[in-house]
Amino acid sequence: MFDFFSFLKKIQRSPRTHFFSLMTMQSLTSKDVLEIGPGKHPHDGATVRIDIVPNPNADYIMDVHRMEFGDEKFDEVLMFECLEHTDSPLQALREINRVLKMGGSLTLSVPNVYYYRLFLRWWLKGKTSAYEEHLWNWSIWELTMLLERSGFVVEDCQPYNESWNNKLSFFHRVFPRITSHSIKVLSRKVASAAGPGR
Repeated sequence: MFDFFSFLKKIQRSPRTHFFSLMTMQSLTSKDVLEIGPGKHPHDGATVRIDIVPNPNADYIMDVHRMEFGDEKFDEVLMFECLEHTDSPLQALREINRVLKMGGSLTLSVPNVYYYRLFLRWWLKGKTSAYEEHLWNWSIWELTMLLERSGFVVEDCQPYNESWNNKLSFFHRVFPRITSHSIKVLSRKVASAAGPGR
C-alpha cells in the first residue's frame, strides 16, 4: 500500500540523492546493465544501450517490444521517460522481464499524471499530455499494477523533478505529487511474465 507521508519524508530528506544513490549502488554491483532509449543523456552505469531510432549514444537499434537478446541476460535495466512512447507498455515490460535475470532490477521513470501543468494544459487547451507523442499516462497505482502484471514488484516509487543543484522550492517539498514532472520507480523481477497484452 502506498504511504503518502513516508513518500513526503523521502522527498524532504533528499529529493534527488536518495533515488540516484540507490540506483548507483546497484549499478556498481551489476555486471550487465541495459539502458533503453538513452536519448541525448545516456546513463553512465549502462553497459549496453538500445534505441528504436538511430542514436550515437545507442549500441543497437532495437524495438523494446521484440529485443534480440537471450533470456535472463541482464542484471539491471534502465528506462527513463520511454514507456509512455511504446505501442504496448505491457508487452514492452514483459519483454524487459524476459531479458532480465531473476531478482534483477528495473529502474524507470514516466511523466507524472498529477503534474499541475498538465491540469492547466487540459483546462486551458483541452490536451491531456504535455507532448503529442505520449501515448500513455499512469497514476502511481496504475503503474504499480502494470509492473505487477509483468512479473515485477515495486520497491521504491517517488515523484521526481530534474534539479541540477538538488534544491527544490517550498511547494515542491510540500506538494511533491502535483509539482513533480516525473515519477521514478525502482522495481525487481520476482516472476517470469508471459503472454500477449497491452
